[in-house]
Amino acid sequence: MAVFSEDGGVLYWHRPSAERDHARPGCVMLSIKRKCVEVHIGTMTPGHPKINNIINPKVRRMIFYGINPIMEALRAQHPLQHIYVVDRKSSPAITKILNLAKREGVLIRRVPDMRGITKSPDHQGVCAECDDLGTTTLPLQPIDADRIVMLDGIEDPHNFGASLRVCEGMGVRDVIYHKGNSSGITPAAVKVSTGALFHLNLYHSNLNSAIKKLKYDGVAIVVLDGGGDTTIYDWEPTQPYCLVIGSEGKGVRFAIQRQADLVLRIPMRGNLNSLNVSCALTAALAVTGGGRQQPLDRGQSA
Repeated sequence: MAVFSEDGGVLYWHRPSAERDHARPGCVMLSIKRKCVEVHIGTMTPGHPKINNIINPKVRRMIFYGINPIMEALRAQHPLQHIYVVDRKSSPAITKILNLAKREGVLIRRVPDMRGITKSPDHQGVCAECDDLGTTTLPLQPIDADRIVMLDGIEDPHNFGASLRVCEGMGVRDVIYHKGNSSGITPAAVKVSTGALFHLNLYHSNLNSAIKKLKYDGVAIVVLDGGGDTTIYDWEPTQPYCLVIGSEGKGVRFAIQRQADLVLRIPMRGNLNSLNVSCALTAALAVTGGGRQQPLDRGQSA
């Protein structure tokens, strides 16, 4: 049983060993470059993600899954290495994905089972492999936008992904976050964002350094916090601004708040005293408005 490299060369010819006894049913253990990897029988084709990660350890790649995220990645012409589809899985949406993938020249592979690739049951029968997402640093030149969003300490990938979806839907194209204190771009965040992140400019940076740079570039720092003195209804932007929002439990860190030019709050009129991150972000972006966002067509609604 052979495993082949991308150029067709044999990487390893499998022979029985004690390690094989540790493989799950339907799998074999392969030794590639002195590293042991478990691969499903029938998926040992050139470009299998587990093999790629061993062959090219310096190239960081990730697997994301779900029909909508992959569709948006293809629409945005984001570079994809492979798309994997479960055998005998068919639907109009998957057919559309396959047609787009063929048009973009993306390799398509059929696999008998996807659990070993995605590590999640929410794959909807399709997943894709691409270079690691969210690795872009802040550009040296000023960001050409009237509105920027900064995410501080949002550790839950569902909240992180939902926030990215809100940004894209509200016309914000530039988002700054810090990997050290946030979820970052995970497969779950990609899935929850429904692929919105493929239409965004995502920058990871130390937030204190990012704020200093933004201020130097003439961008106002506006923090959204329940203790703010000004409501979102009483403020109208007069210059480019960066809206900073924190996690539900901790909010925006004090070290960030003390650098703010303004702290806004959302007045709560019910019995609850707060909104979740994505709801609060939606309200703030919708009310503060302004910026060079695209106007909503009359026939278009949320």
